[in-house]
Amino acid sequence: MRDVIYSDEVMDRLDKLKENLIEYQGEKKGKKTLCEIVDRIEELAVFPGKGLPVSERFNVNCNPAWHVLYIPMNYYIYKWDDEHVYILKMYDYREDIMQRLFGTSMRSLESIKYWGE
Repeated sequence: MRDVIYSDEVMDRLDKLKENLIEYQGEKKGKKTLCEIVDRIEELAVFPGKGLPVSERFNVNCNPAWHVLYIPMNYYIYKWDDEHVYILKMYDYREDIMQRLFGTSMRSLESIKYWGE
């Protein structure tokens, strides 16, 4: 079984997610929801191939070791070796992941013109 190691950025985002869940769901339900999310991430220790390669999921040419796991409302970018699973990034589903990772927007020109952004 591998150790799951979270980047500092992911830890900060999980803390923020916990605060938001507690605010919207109440303390008991919010903490339970966060535990369920972390349990799903921790399953990667046993089944690291659970997620899809980023290159396959987003149709881009990138590091083949990067994988993405979607747990409702968030994407987790990770890689693994024989001893560890490294949780590298965490993105809210509303974020433009392609822009953040590769500087390439997934938004259409039509959308950009309409919204003026």
